[in-house]
Order: sequence, then structure tokens, then C-alpha cells
Amino acid sequence: MNAATITVQPEESNAILNNPGMGVLILLRGVNKPRFEDVPPDAWFIKEHITDKILVDVPWSVIEPREGEIQWDHREWEACFNSWIKAGFKVALQVRGMGSLGTLYNDGTPQWVFDAGAKCIDEDPKWYKDFGTRRPIDDRPLRTPVYWDPIYIEKAANLACALGKRYNVNPDIEFVMMGHMGKWGEMHVTTGLAPIEPWIAAGLTPERYLAAHKKHIDAYRSAFPDKLLVQELGAPAFGRNPDGMPLDFYTIREIIPYLVERKIGIKQNGFRESWGEKENFGARYFNSCYPKVPVMHECWAMFCSAADARATADFHGSYWNRGGEAEGLAELHILGDKLPVPRGGGFTEAVHKLMSETTAEERKEIWRIAARDIGYRFVLDEVAYPAEIKTEKYFQTALTWTNKGAAPCYHDYSITLSLADSSGRIVWEHAELPEFPTSSLLRDRGLTLTETLRWTIPPGIQPGTYSLQIGMCDTDDMTNRIALAIAGDDGTRRYTVGTIIIS
Repeated sequence: MNAATITVQPEESNAILNNPGMGVLILLRGVNKPRFEDVPPDAWFIKEHITDKILVDVPWSVIEPREGEIQWDHREWEACFNSWIKAGFKVALQVRGMGSLGTLYNDGTPQWVFDAGAKCIDEDPKWYKDFGTRRPIDDRPLRTPVYWDPIYIEKAANLACALGKRYNVNPDIEFVMMGHMGKWGEMHVTTGLAPIEPWIAAGLTPERYLAAHKKHIDAYRSAFPDKLLVQELGAPAFGRNPDGMPLDFYTIREIIPYLVERKIGIKQNGFRESWGEKENFGARYFNSCYPKVPVMHECWAMFCSAADARATADFHGSYWNRGGEAEGLAELHILGDKLPVPRGGGFTEAVHKLMSETTAEERKEIWRIAARDIGYRFVLDEVAYPAEIKTEKYFQTALTWTNKGAAPCYHDYSITLSLADSSGRIVWEHAELPEFPTSSLLRDRGLTLTETLRWTIPPGIQPGTYSLQIGMCDTDDMTNRIALAIAGDDGTRRYTVGTIIIS
């Protein structure tokens, strides 16, 4: 740039960026999911615009109580989340083949699947009394599907097909989590202290498990060719490795490239800051897979420590949500002194202990930390442009960017340049493809690059001084803009960086 060049370093913003393809998700799990209008308008996470996304999951038995009769407008499904969509939120969805308690508690696979011949295993409830479930367990067994049973696979695929027809091209659906392999959709065939022997008797082997899981994956990918899919990762037998047949994640690790090849994101629940120290398998796969597919984290409880929230940036997180199986909306409870989860067992006691050690403001800050750090976060460090330009003659801008978020951007955006007159009216605007795609790993977390773009002002623009504004937009729709982490937003995600003269 010559002597007539203006160089500006825009002020960086610490605001939470609610952009596509990233963010904190408000979790609607369990029973009595609130509609948006049920949430007090002065709720802290609404007032602070912590997020514009929610995650809704529901047991299969709830929305398809009879084969082929899907209750789309169920109180726990569309009758709930459509109210959030009307309020401007995007929605992530999951239908679970097995929740915490199973079929006999209306928390898993519908009974008609087993009546059709699919095999199941009834686990004794004594093994789960202290496992932190969302509601009390009585003497009914926890009825669980045998995930490799061909009838179960067929019926689950039919549901996936129906879901795809309804949601695949719905722009309000952010992504879909596959929920038919394992407890909570997390790939565990059994958890807690329950014996593994009934599963081995039902035919459990790593080979059979993998073959079935791939069929579930293929059914969802076929049903959702245009939508981001997500698989929660977990070992087949949570904490159980019988002699001669280990059932840890290492045994079935080939599922990772199978997912990545199909552009399916990966998620780990139970996320904690200590993962890095323990070399948790999830951390290793996050580090190796994030260049190709989005990574997501669910914290280990209804809320976590600030260190846990910050750690999402260390593992390339694009999405984050709190955990837990509580009734209603736990985000409304964290500011008080009680949690809607039972006491008993090391897990739930740890949650209550953490709550007793933190203030309401500290608990809110956990969400703020995650919301600021998550996903991509483009900062315009510097822009250089001519002080004066003429119409019909091209000029150049040099833009220096840093991604200060946790993850790459997996979508390609264009750079916009706008001229606004003294009243704020846009008199000219144009979008150019960046020199380096926004999805390029050259824009990965912590990386800085400079690109030079050319622009030409058309005839008809009156001479004068104009505000120069920069932004990013969808390559196919200039009105679909993303937020940048700089000051100067005019309210439309156009950022004023200085003035320019047209002579």
C-alpha cells in the first residue's frame, strides 16, 4: 500500500457470537420440556443471548408408541421445540433407542418392536439405583434392545427414514444426533455395575457390534444426505472388559474413520478438563478428526467447573451443552441452591458438592466461558485500504484475520464490503470470495493470515465521504451474515472500520 493508504486495527470484541455451525446449546432432555413461552423473559441466559440453539432429545417410545404412527406434535417434541424455532432458535434433535431406564419406563425402544420379534435384555434395576438417573427406579427391569438384532435395525431404520423426510432440508434443524446405538445413543450396550454375561449370551462380539453400528449409521446417512449428523462416542461396555474379549473403545476404533468418511461429527459426553492428563480416547480422536468433521462436547453434569468449560477450546469444540437427565430446564435451576436431581451415588453427590462451592454468578460464568470460546471466532486484526478511490477503477484491501475460537469454520463464507452514507444508508455493497476459504485450516484456531481482495465501485455513486464496512456472508445469500469478534457492528453484522473518499 502507498502513502495514501489508511491502516486500521479494529477494536476486538468479547461478545458471544451466535453463528451458524457452532455454539452452546440449551438442553431440553427428560420430561416436561418447556416451550419457549414457558421460560421467564428475564431468564439470565435469554437476556444475555448466551445462545440461539437448543438440543432436544426424546425416547423413541414417546413419539412412536405404535408402529408407523409418529406423534410429531407430541408435547415433548415439535409441540415444544417449534415454539423455540418461532423465537429464532435453531434446533438439534435426537431420538433415543435407549434412555436411562428403558422400555418399561417409556424411556427407550417401544414395546411393539419387541412384540415384532426383536430381542431384548431385561437388566435388574438394582444395578442402576445409584447411577444418577433422572427419576426413581422401581422393581421393573430396564428393558434394553439387542442393538444388532435385525428386526431392531430394520425398525430403527424406518424411523430414521421418516425423520429424514421431515427434517433433512429443514433449515431450522441445526444437526441430528444418531441415537439408536447404545444407552443414551452413546454406544454403550451396558453401563454401571450390570453384568456383561447376558450380552455375551445374546451374541455380543466386537465384530457383530461394529457391523450393526455401521447399519445404523448408513440408515441415518441415507435419510439425511444434506444434514449434519453426529455420533456420541463410547465404549461398548462401560467399564467392563471380560477376559479374552476387551470391550473398550480401542476394540471398535474402526468406527471413527467410518464416521469421518461420511462427514459425521463426533461428540463426547461426560467432558472434563482432566481429559488431557488422562489421555482420554475422546481427546485423542478430537485432535485427529477435527480438521474434517465438527467436534462437540457435553459436560459431565448439569454444570461443571470453569476449568471444564475452558477446556472445550483445547479440544476443538464447535458445540457444547451441559449434561444431566433432569426434568424441565436445568438452566433455570442453577442460580438457586437446589438441583432437580436425586442425591445418592458418587456422580450426583459430585454435582451437589460443586453447586455448594460456587456462587450463582460463578455458575453463569461457566456458560459464558463456553459460549465465548466455542467454535470459530474471526477477529479482523487489521485492514489497509486507499484513502481515496474512483468509481469504475479497482482498488485493494489488505485484511489480516485471526481465528480466536476453539475450532475451524466448516462452512465457506464471502467477504463483504459496504459503503454507508452519513445517514447510515447502504449505497453500495459487494461480496467477494476470500483469497483463502473460510473453511481452510489456514484459518484454524490461533492462526493469522493476510489476504488481499480487489473491489470496483460501479458508476452512479456520488462523490463524497462514506463509512467503510466489512463483514462475512453466506456465498449464496448476502443477507445471511455471521458475527465477527470486532467492534463497530451497525446492528446488521456490518462492521464500520473507517471512512473512505470517492472522488
